[in-house]
Order: sequence, then C-alpha cells, then structure tokens
Amino acid sequence: MKNRRRESRDSLFLVGVLTWTMAPQFGAVPLWCSLFAVTALVWRGMLSWRGSGMPPRLVLMLALPLAVGLSLWSHGHLLGKETGLSLLVSLTALKTLEMRTQRDRFVVCFLGMLLIMAGFLRSQSMLQGAAMLVSVTGLLTCLMLEQRPNGRPNLLETARLAITPALLGAPIVLVLFLFFPRMPPLWGLPDDAGAHTGLSDQLELGQIADAALDDSLAMQVTFDGPPPPPEERYFRAQVLSVHEGQRWLAPSSAHLAPVTPSPRFDTTQPRAALAYRMTMEPLQIRALPLLEHTLSMPIMESATAVDLVRHKDMHWQSLEPLTQRMQLHALAMIGGVIPTEATPFPIGDLDLPEGLHPRTRAWAQALRQSLSPSQPSAEQLAEKLLQHIRTAGFSYSLSPGESREADPVDAFWLDHRQGFCEHFASTFVILMRAMGVPARIVTGYQGGLINPIDKMLEIRQSDAHAWAEYWSRGQGWIRVDPTAAVAPERINAGVHVGAAGASGLRKLLGLGTWAQLSPDMRAQLQAFWGSVDHRWRRWVVQYSSTEQFDLLKGLGWSEPDFDDLGDVLEGFAVLGLGALSAWAFWRRWQQRDDPWLRTWKALQAELRQHGWTVQAHHSPATLARQIPALAALLLELDAWRYAPATQRPHLHRLHRTLRGAIRELKQSPDDAPKQQLM
Repeated sequence: MKNRRRESRDSLFLVGVLTWTMAPQFGAVPLWCSLFAVTALVWRGMLSWRGSGMPPRLVLMLALPLAVGLSLWSHGHLLGKETGLSLLVSLTALKTLEMRTQRDRFVVCFLGMLLIMAGFLRSQSMLQGAAMLVSVTGLLTCLMLEQRPNGRPNLLETARLAITPALLGAPIVLVLFLFFPRMPPLWGLPDDAGAHTGLSDQLELGQIADAALDDSLAMQVTFDGPPPPPEERYFRAQVLSVHEGQRWLAPSSAHLAPVTPSPRFDTTQPRAALAYRMTMEPLQIRALPLLEHTLSMPIMESATAVDLVRHKDMHWQSLEPLTQRMQLHALAMIGGVIPTEATPFPIGDLDLPEGLHPRTRAWAQALRQSLSPSQPSAEQLAEKLLQHIRTAGFSYSLSPGESREADPVDAFWLDHRQGFCEHFASTFVILMRAMGVPARIVTGYQGGLINPIDKMLEIRQSDAHAWAEYWSRGQGWIRVDPTAAVAPERINAGVHVGAAGASGLRKLLGLGTWAQLSPDMRAQLQAFWGSVDHRWRRWVVQYSSTEQFDLLKGLGWSEPDFDDLGDVLEGFAVLGLGALSAWAFWRRWQQRDDPWLRTWKALQAELRQHGWTVQAHHSPATLARQIPALAALLLELDAWRYAPATQRPHLHRLHRTLRGAIRELKQSPDDAPKQQLM
C-alpha cells in the first residue's frame, strides 16, 4: 500500500512538471494539440490519484495515428519546427498514459528535456529561461526519485540532492560559456512553411496594416552618439518598382546588380556619419533593413556567417533568408538624397499597367495640364500631391475598409480617402508615374521608440512602413513620405498598438495587475524591462566571438584570437585541477582532524592497553556487542557520530566517562587471557 502511494505521488509530480514544461508551447501549437495534451495529462493525473491501472493499449494505438494525422492536417507536412513541436507535445503527453515501469518514467523525463530544448528554438527570452530552469530542476528531481526506490523520500530533500551536482558544475559551465571558442555552426535552423513577417519582397494593400497590429520585436539599435530624429529613422529594406495592379514587386535580378564602390554624395548638403549597432530578429526575408544611406559593408558579429550585397537601388540583401538572430555594426550618412551617379533609374520605373486606375490617371493628367504652359519640375509635382493630401480630407486609418469598386486605388484617391501607409505610398507613385516622373515604393521600418534608460532604439513589427521615392534630374532619388502629409504623428511617434514591448511584463505580472498600473508606471516598467531584455540578448543569447575578444581585451590582451581563448581555457583547467586537488587534500585533513575520530582512536588505544585486541576498522557498535559493561556508553558514542549537531552531548565529557569505565573493568591482562574482537 505504501509503495502504491509513493508511486502515485511520484507520477503526479512528474505529470505536474511536464505540464509546466509544456505550458509555454501551447501558444505555438494548434488548438487541437493543446487540448490533446491537456486531456492526456489530466487523464494520467486522475489515474495516479485514484491508483487505477493504465488505459488499454487499443486506446493508445488509436490515439497515435490521430495525433500524426491532425499534425499533417494542421501544417500540411510532417517536416519543420512547427510540425515537430506539435508531434513532440502530443506524443509526450500520450507517453504518460503507458508509464508503467521505471524505464517508461526515464523515457518521459528525457522527452521533457527535449521539450525544454524545443522551447528555446522558439524563444530565448529571459522568462523562457527562468521557466525552463524550474523544469530542469523538476525533471532532475524525478530522475533522482527513480534512483531512491525505497521508502518515501521527501521531495524537497530529493530536489536538493538533484540540483547540488548541477550547482557544483555551474562554474565549469560559466567558464565554457565565456571562453569556449564560438565558431560558425555547420547547420542552421530549417525554414518553416508557416514563417512570416510584416515585410516581404512584395507589397499588397493591407499587408503593412496587418503588421501594425504585431508588437513583436524586430530590431534593437544603439548609436555611437545621439540617435537621429524620428524623421530620419528610415530603415530601408526592399525597393519595389514593378506594378501589377494589385501588388508591387521587386525588379528582376538583372536590374539589381550588386555594386562595390560607395557613390559620391553631394558635399553641399549637410551630412553626418553615424555609427550604429543593430541586433536583428529572424525576419525571414532576404532584404536587410538598415538605416538609409548605409554605404559601407556592415561588420557582422553573429556566429552565423551571412553574405551581404548592396544593390544599385541602395538596399542591402542577404543571399539567404534571415532565419537567425544577428548582430552587426554599420555606418550611415544621415541626410541628403541618393545621387544621380549612384543609381540611374530603369525605364520600368515609369511603367503602369494598361487599363488600370483610369480615374486616378485622369486626375494626374488634369493636374499636370493645370500647371501648363510651364514645365513643372518633379519637386513641384510632388509638392502639389502632398498639398492635395493635406487639404483634401484624407485620413490615416488602420482599417479603411474594403471598397466595392474593382480598382482600390481609384476608390482610395477619389472616394473614401482613408488608408494606411501603403495606400498613400502606392497611390503617390502611380500619380507621379502618370505625370511622367519615375517613382518607386520602398518598404522597411520607420520610427521606433527610444528607451530612456540606455538610449536604445526599439523597432517593432508595428513600425513596418512604406514610403516613396521619385527621380529628380540632376539630384537623383529623393525620398518622400506621403503619410507624413496626413499623419505627421505617425512619423514622429510611430504606431504602437497597446503596450508595445510589454508582452513579457504582461505575462509576468498578469493582465489584471498590468491594467491597474498607471500609464507612467507602465512606461517606466517597459523601459526597464526593455533595457534588461537588451542586455540579456546581447550578453547571453547573442554572446559571440566578438564579445569574447572584447572580454579578453579587458583582461589585458591587445589582439586576442582563438588561440588566446584556448590558452585561457587551459589556464582555467590547470586552476580547476589544482583547486580540486586542494579540496581533496583539505577533506582528508579535515577527516584526520575530526574530534570524534581523535576520541575514538584514543579509546581504542586505552582498550589495547587493557588487553583487548581492537582493529582500526572496529566501530563502537561492534565493541558494544563484545564488551557488555561498556555497551551503553559505546552506543552513545556511536549515536553521537550521526546525531544532529544540536542534539549531541559534550564529546569531551563522554570521552572522560568512557576512560573511567575502561579503567574500572575487572578483567585485565594479569588475571584473564586477551580477548580477540571479531
């Protein structure tokens, strides 16, 4: 009966640890998977609570293909991180329903460790790390319980025994983390069919409006000096110049030949070189959203090597999608325009599809004719369009609604006049082309929020933006943001839906507590959390060879390399072995200097003087069975050895009492033969 209660308790504890470990994954798997896992875990918990037997194997045989089939139905394939996570969560929960033997419990514990690693593939946040540390402690406790099959060991005591070796190994792990050479991995994470972001190599109306509802982090930027003003915080990602009616596309590779030299900029315009450091999330796109006019090759600091090229339209692109978080250093020239000699416009930047946007094109032609007989410049035409946007009743809206007309551009410009940034940018480019001025769309990020604690700029998916460029003869491509004409607060303050950046705090404090805080307190907490999160990402998640070399420079190395890291590791190995040897010597000396051992060796010597043959390995309990006259005192001495410190009598007094009792023994070497103790 006791063994059954012990097994029920241990099984319930293991199910509870698995539930805690799976909980962060429920938001990343389909709803059916969460319900499947919760049902299996609750069922297993009820069986353990009642002491009932396991379900029939037929149930498990039917549940297995059901889980695989639902995964295939949800994801459309059986490969990839998302499908693998769904299968791991559902099948681990299912495994608990056949947990009969010690081997089964070991397998479930190891599956729990896999769940921990799978969670870090999705998120490496500080909260995720803290939650998984609790999971590791719980799973180690479960493994330790399996190694203590007798009795009913206390859970807290078992947890202490489980984590003590891990804590002893923590210094070794810390040294390896800091100094083990960080080299590029041979493999990266596989792409997921469902991976997506607010930016892509094309643009459709409403696409960026959807991204504006996502406050997940896109980039963190720190500047060597004061950050640029909001109107200069344009992070250029993709240039779109091919118009197909409903969407804008990037030009073919023939028009995007990479360029090596930096173009010559007009020195008459005020320009300032600004160095910045960027930590970029996995955006799943090839275009690299760098600060506009980043000319020189960025210095990559990530462990994963990324091949970058800069194209003639002045955007940077990776040869592969950005599936890993990365860090880089770069230099941008703030202010000015993209000069003529840098990138002459292709003929396609005047193209418009035949038959589309007839009302908008007619409006543009009428505007052009109203300026005759003078020949208006591109700047004058652009200013006329911006003035019309300011005065014609246009409004900036996340949800402008769907138009019943077949042509959404005509409906936006001439009817409801409500739209998001892509509506304004797309229509502006169409109007400029209709008036004979080359123009194109640029997508990227704009704005962001400066953290007041560490002056770091946080760019979120809600900061995704679209603007326009038009060609001016003699100057080059000039950036113009039509959104600023109707909603200047979008450029100066950005779009922030809800408490941007506070998702981690909301999870930590709870929605109810978060809602009760004052706006000022929320802002302060957001700034503090953002600063801590930035340091966590930089010094833990994104810790790379660059930080290792910086650390060695701080320790005195002038030009550190990987050989120096190896030398440091060798030095720590020697110090570690020396410390281990010193600890072993100290333990041995401590045992030699043990007062109880000194007392017992002195008593053994006393007995030998009185004719008893006592071996060094004899314990007080052994002698108590052979010498009845001393049994009580010897057993008290033996109990003293294992009693808590607060319950021990005075050892010196006990020693003195035993010596007197030995002297009073009637048996001596003169009147009795020597006794051999076995």
